Amino acid sequence: MAGKLVCGVLPVAGLAFINKAAAMHVALSKGPEMLMEVSTAFGSCVKQSFNMAMKAIAWTLFKHGRWVVKMFLTKSPTTLARSITGMIPGGQSTIEKWGDEKGEEWSFGKQRREAREKLPEKYDGNINTIWNQDSSEEFWDEFSDNCKEAIVLVAQGLDEYIALQRIEQNRQQQLVNAVVETGGERFRLVSSLRNLQENVASTLAQTEILGNRDIGQFVGSGDFQEISTSANLKIQLTLVLYNYEKPPYWTKDRRSTLPKTQIELPSVSRDKITWDR
Repeated sequence: MAGKLVCGVLPVAGLAFINKAAAMHVALSKGPEMLMEVSTAFGSCVKQSFNMAMKAIAWTLFKHGRWVVKMFLTKSPTTLARSITGMIPGGQSTIEKWGDEKGEEWSFGKQRREAREKLPEKYDGNINTIWNQDSSEEFWDEFSDNCKEAIVLVAQGLDEYIALQRIEQNRQQQLVNAVVETGGERFRLVSSLRNLQENVASTLAQTEILGNRDIGQFVGSGDFQEISTSANLKIQLTLVLYNYEKPPYWTKDRRSTLPKTQIELPSVSRDKITWDR
């Protein structure tokens, strides 16, 4: 980043004092590439600085936390401290040496190497030497490789599952048309695929409630009129009475003086009315 700034930006800035057109051409042609490299380097610098700071903080917290735990185990008279101390190999002496610069290091790798060195060096034909240093090392290598492959496979399967869930979610959000028929009525629903089943059930329930007048929250109120269904609907008549006996009614001379009276009969039984009546 420093090299790009010193050897790139400064020469272009100096060139601007000599030839502004040449400096503008260099800046426009090479500027984006240089800016991308500088930003990448700056981001890497920030990332490494952040990682180093976090490591330093974690290391400091670990050292102080280890000191607190060591003080608790060595000087606390509680039963918990004595129980933990009793479970540690070496007991009090091991805890006192914990964190000492001259003490022995402890790590999983070192423990594995020490366990390997305790095994027989090679197989000599006896059954008790089948598990030897070479076979244990080969087992560990194969175990590590296959463990890594298994973790990758599990991660890939998880990614595939998440992708399928997203595809299914997008598919269910698409609108679909559905025709629901119940008795002599037909409903057309436009809904998302996810909510289609719920909307169909709700529509059928509302139809059943209206058809049977089984409205529980309205029972006994007496404030609602009876809902007419297709079973008791009758024909409707509209009678228009003019002040002239015979047509034409809409002539020019009659139009201005053509009062009329309109009578509507909302429900008439068909078998009780004829043209004569």
